[in-house]
Amino acid sequence: MPPGTTLVGGVAIAAVGLFAYALAIHPARPGVLNPPGWYGFFDQSHYLDLARDLARANLPSPPSSYIYGLGYPALAVPFLKLRPGGDAFAIPDAIAFAAAMAMVAVLGRRLRSSGFGLACAAAVALATPLLDTMVVPWNTTVTVVAVLAALVVATSPGQVTWRGGLIIGLATGMAFAARYLDALFPALIGALALVRGTVGGRGRSRVLVAAAAGAVLVAIPVLATHAAVLGSPLKTPYSQQEGRQGEGSNQQSLSNFEPQRAPRNFLEVFVTGRTGTVRAEVDPIGRQFPWAALAPVGVAVLVRRRHRLALPLGAAFAVSVLGSAIYLSYPGGSGAHLLFGNIHYWKAWFPLWGVLAAYALAAAADHLARRPQREAMTA
Repeated sequence: MPPGTTLVGGVAIAAVGLFAYALAIHPARPGVLNPPGWYGFFDQSHYLDLARDLARANLPSPPSSYIYGLGYPALAVPFLKLRPGGDAFAIPDAIAFAAAMAMVAVLGRRLRSSGFGLACAAAVALATPLLDTMVVPWNTTVTVVAVLAALVVATSPGQVTWRGGLIIGLATGMAFAARYLDALFPALIGALALVRGTVGGRGRSRVLVAAAAGAVLVAIPVLATHAAVLGSPLKTPYSQQEGRQGEGSNQQSLSNFEPQRAPRNFLEVFVTGRTGTVRAEVDPIGRQFPWAALAPVGVAVLVRRRHRLALPLGAAFAVSVLGSAIYLSYPGGSGAHLLFGNIHYWKAWFPLWGVLAAYALAAAADHLARRPQREAMTA
C-alpha cells in the first residue's frame, strides 16, 4: 500500500461523517421543518434551477436565467433523481469536502509527517469556517478543490509529469466553469509548478500540452453555451446579474472592481464585522478563524528553514493575498454582506492558511522542546 494511503482514506471517511452531521443540524437545511431551506436564497435557488435545466438536456432558458456558471450546477445533475425534493448538492459537496480534507492531510504530511497531516486536516475541518461554507451550496466549493489540487501538484516530490499538468489544467478549467475569475488562482499556483518542476525539452512540452488540454477540454463547452444562450462566447452569465441584487452586484466584472475599497472592506470582513457603526450578525473571519493570522509566520519559518516547500507554498500564499484583495475590491466584499454569506469568497484559502499557521505553531513547539536542552548545555 503506497505511503499515506491509510491517512488519506481515513481522513476522507471522517470528513464525510463530519459533513453529514453538520448538514443534519444546519438550521437552513431543506427539509420538512424548513422547506425550501437555502433553496429559498438567491444564489442557491438559481444553482438548482440550472441543474434542472441541465438534467433535461437543456441550456438555461430564458437567457435571463443564465446568471451563474454551469460548472457547479452540473455536479448536482446525477443526484436530482436520487434525491427528489431533497438536496441534490449534498453528495457532491460531501465528496468535495472529503477530497479537500484529504488533500490538506497530504500537504501536512509533505511538510512534516503523517501525524502533522492528520492534525492539519482536523484543525481545518473543526476550527475554521470552511465546513459551514461547504455544507451550504456555493459555487466556490469548486474553487476550494481546484486550488488544493493545484497545490498538491505544486508540492509533489520530484518533477511534474504530464499527469500533474493535466490535473492543473482540469482544475483551472473547472474553476473557470464554476466561477470564471477563480480560474486565475489554480492557474497561477500551477504555473509555478510547471515552470520550476518539469523536465526540459519534450518532457516539459508534454506537461504544458497536457495542462492546456485539460483547461481547454472544460473551457470550450462553457464558451459554447455562452454563444448559444447569451449571443457571444465572451459574454459570461454574471453580466446578467447587473442590477438584479443592487448596483454593482456582479462580482466578476472589471467595471465593479475598485481596489480602493480593499483596505476598508478588509477591516470590516476580517477584523471588525462592522459597516460604519453597524455590527453584522455574523462574526468576521478574524473571529471565526483567528489563528489564520499565523499563516505568514508559517511562510517565514519555511523560508528560514529552507524547506523544499517554501517556494511553492510561499507563492501560493502570495496568490491567496491577491485573491483576497480582488474580492475585497468588490461591493459584495464588505462587512455588510457578511450576513449574506460573502465569507465564501475567501474559503478557498482557509486550508492553505490553516496548514501554514499549523506549521508556525509546530515550529514554536519545536523551539520550546529544544529550550530545556539548550539551558542544560549552558548551565
